[in-house]
Amino acid sequence: RLVAHFVTTGEPLPVLAGVDATGAQFTVRLKVPAALPEVWESIDGDAHQVWRIGRTVDLDLVGTLEADSPPPWPQLVTLGWDAHGWRLVNLEALGVVSLTGDPVYAEDLVRYLVSELAVSPWSRDVEVDCLSVGEELPGLAPARVHFHRLTDVIVDRVASCVATADRLTESGSPSLETARGTFAGDELWDSRVMVASI
Repeated sequence: RLVAHFVTTGEPLPVLAGVDATGAQFTVRLKVPAALPEVWESIDGDAHQVWRIGRTVDLDLVGTLEADSPPPWPQLVTLGWDAHGWRLVNLEALGVVSLTGDPVYAEDLVRYLVSELAVSPWSRDVEVDCLSVGEELPGLAPARVHFHRLTDVIVDRVASCVATADRLTESGSPSLETARGTFAGDELWDSRVMVASI
């Protein structure tokens, strides 16, 4: 619904950093400031990067429901739950992420995140390449998750990223999220994730 609002107004979609969700409210954290519809409340002063909406709000005030629209933030994954609710983070907005600490726990977290990308409906256009980790995961979603033992795949994936960046420049779209939400270039804007054990 939020995407539909931005597409209708012709404004660029915001870059989502993360989401906090509780039974009573939904909070979005943006990477850069943006103005959301009036039904949202800015809770970080003039920064306009943290916005909250109550559970009881009329969702039509957020925007129309476009069930078939492409998910603009396909790499949104759940980090866990705490006293303040569920915490989700947008891996695409983070870029390169390194997991440190106990190797067993780090690999467990990687498996969990890849599993979520394999089955989440909003991750339908994501492809995940697992390099020397998560050999058992492709069975969850063979079209989405791939396992590799050799580093040769890195060159191909970097080339794919460069091609996507070039397409984005050619499309004139201000962001990948906006390109996805507006079908810029009349093409799907696939999303790629690579995880590796070093």
